[in-house]
Amino acid sequence: MNRNGTKISFWNRNLSDQDADIIGSELMDNVHWRQIDLSCNSLGIQAANGLANVLASKPMITHLFLDSNRLGDKGAAQLAWSLGLNKTLIELRLDINAITDLGALELAAALYSHPILEKLSLSGNAIGDKGMKAFVKILANNRTLLELNLRSNRVTDECMKDILRLLKRQGKLEFLDLRDNQLSEENNSVIIRTIDQLDVMRGQSLYGVEKLASEVKAQNDRIFCLEAELSKVTTDRISVGNQIPSLEEQLAFFSYLHDLEIDAIQKASFSIDISAFYRTEIVRAVAAIRDDFNRLSKMEKAELAEHYRTDIETKHKTTNTAENSLTSGMSRQSLLELINVISQMSVSYTHLQGEHIAALKEHQEFAARLNMIKKKNAILINDQDMEIRELEASIMYLTDQYCQTKLKNAYLQVEVNTYRNLIQMKCPH
Repeated sequence: MNRNGTKISFWNRNLSDQDADIIGSELMDNVHWRQIDLSCNSLGIQAANGLANVLASKPMITHLFLDSNRLGDKGAAQLAWSLGLNKTLIELRLDINAITDLGALELAAALYSHPILEKLSLSGNAIGDKGMKAFVKILANNRTLLELNLRSNRVTDECMKDILRLLKRQGKLEFLDLRDNQLSEENNSVIIRTIDQLDVMRGQSLYGVEKLASEVKAQNDRIFCLEAELSKVTTDRISVGNQIPSLEEQLAFFSYLHDLEIDAIQKASFSIDISAFYRTEIVRAVAAIRDDFNRLSKMEKAELAEHYRTDIETKHKTTNTAENSLTSGMSRQSLLELINVISQMSVSYTHLQGEHIAALKEHQEFAARLNMIKKKNAILINDQDMEIRELEASIMYLTDQYCQTKLKNAYLQVEVNTYRNLIQMKCPH
């Protein structure tokens, strides 16, 4: 006996109820076993009671096989009671255990409360129409059972409507085995035709599911591309926005330099008085002569009058000659130099004005281009947002259609499997 494995088998060991008590004690102590096989033994009601206590108190067991024993309706009722307390059992096999409608009613009621049981096998028993109807009623609300095996029981044509309703119900049942029961040939033909129709519908459903899945994938790819494009546009917009402050600062700096140069040119003034020195000397000489006349006597004034007149004329001539020479020589050269400087400054001023106008024009063009880019980005972002919203709405619609088609596909699968099983039951070869 492997006490550390997850599976343990006591198949065909000729075990009795007393042996089952020992096994039940071992099951209570072992924390590793998940799948228990007690098939082909002689276990009865006492063993069922012990196993029911194990299922009710030990949450680790997931599979329990009790085929070909002597549990009967009472043993089935005990196991059904334990299912109401157990939350881990996935598969339960009770084939060939002399279970009738009474035991089937108890097991069907247990399916109503058990949260995860997926497979229930009851083949080779004596379950009739009442048990079948009980399973149909419970399975209308059960959302966990995937397989129900009722092969070789006593189900008759009286349950035909219930069987068809079970096949067409909106649940998770994928496999229903009703072979070797007491159904008529006519009902078998109806089941065969229904299965054929469900096969066609299933094929169409699968095609529709694949088509919807392809459309959803295409829409997702389109959304991914749009998101990538939007990210690139946003990055470019941020880059342009980051360049604007730098360009504005450069433009302001050039404008400031231009204004400083204009102010310096406007404040510069040139005034030239070439004969100022000689005029001062003449005024001083005249004042000196007047002082001399006041000190000299009239006689001396008469004598010196002619001398000073001659001297004054000489000084006038000298002054005029100096003025003419300065005007024609040194002053003319200085004026030419000043005129050249002013011309150069005028040229520089004109060049600066041209640069300033070009910078202003470039700034205006850049501002216009920036506004155009902003408008284009705004329009593009609005278009992309609208397209994304449309795609999201389309995806939601396609997803809803996909879920509905998948649900219908599940229903059709159940009906196809059921009718196929019915065909196999009537035509085993």
